[in-house]
Amino acid sequence: MSFIVEKNGEQQVEALLHELLGTSTFGSWIDGELVTGHGDSIDLTNPATGQVFLSYRDAGKDIVANAADAAIKAQKAWWSMTASARGQLMWKCSMKIREAAESLARLECISAGKPIRDCRVEVAKVAEMFEYYAGWCDKIMGQVIPVPTTHLNYTRHEPYGVVTQITPWNAPIFTGGWQIAPAICAGNAVLLKPSELTPLSTTALVKILEQAGIPRGLVNVINGLGHTTGSAAIAHPATNKVVFVGSPKTGALIASASTQRVIP
Repeated sequence: MSFIVEKNGEQQVEALLHELLGTSTFGSWIDGELVTGHGDSIDLTNPATGQVFLSYRDAGKDIVANAADAAIKAQKAWWSMTASARGQLMWKCSMKIREAAESLARLECISAGKPIRDCRVEVAKVAEMFEYYAGWCDKIMGQVIPVPTTHLNYTRHEPYGVVTQITPWNAPIFTGGWQIAPAICAGNAVLLKPSELTPLSTTALVKILEQAGIPRGLVNVINGLGHTTGSAAIAHPATNKVVFVGSPKTGALIASASTQRVIP
C-alpha cells in the first residue's frame, strides 16, 4: 500500500511540475529558464511517507553568478518603469496566482507534508500580498525638507538593487511571497534561495510572476544547499541586502557573512 501511495505522489508531482513549469525535471529558475545545477544531488522526500520523490542538483557558485547578472539587468529595466506600471503588473501577479492556486497548493501539500487546507490558505495569502504591495508601488515617496535658505532640500527613496532572500522549509511559498512582494514593490530584484528540502512551489510561483508580466530575471530562484549556493549568493558583489527566515544558528552564520561585506 505504501508503494501505491508513494507512486501516486510521484505521479502527482510530475504532473504538477509539467503544468506549472512545463517540465518534470528540476533545477534553478534563472532569467526565465530552468537551469540544471552542477553540484551534489539533493533528494526531496515526501514527509508523509518518507520516500524520495524527486532529485535535483545543487546550483552552486556559477549559477548564482548568472542569476546575479540577470537580476542586475532586470532591476534596471524594472526601476525605469513608472511606479503605476509596476503596481499594475503586481496586481496581475495576484490574479495569476489565484488562477493557479489549487495546483500550487497541491504541490506544497506533497512536498512540504502539510494539510491541503493550510496550503490553500497560504497560497491565497500570497495573492493578497501582491495585491497589497501593488497598491504601495506609487506611494513610496521622499520628502521636501524646509530649510532656512533658498536651497531645495529633499529626500528620495531608491531600491537596494539586488536582494538575496533565504526562506525556510516549513512555509516555502508563503514566506517566498512575503519576501518577494515588498522587495519588487520597492524596485529591487531578487535572488531567492528556498530551503533545499522544499524548493518546488517557490520556483513555480516565480514562473507565474513572469507569466503575469514581471521581467525575466527580476526574481531568480537559486535552488541548492546553504553552505554552497546560499553562501555564494550572500558573498556575491551584487547582493546589497539579505533577508532570512530560519533557525538562530543559521541566522548567526548569515549575519556574520553579511557583516564581512557591510550589508544589512
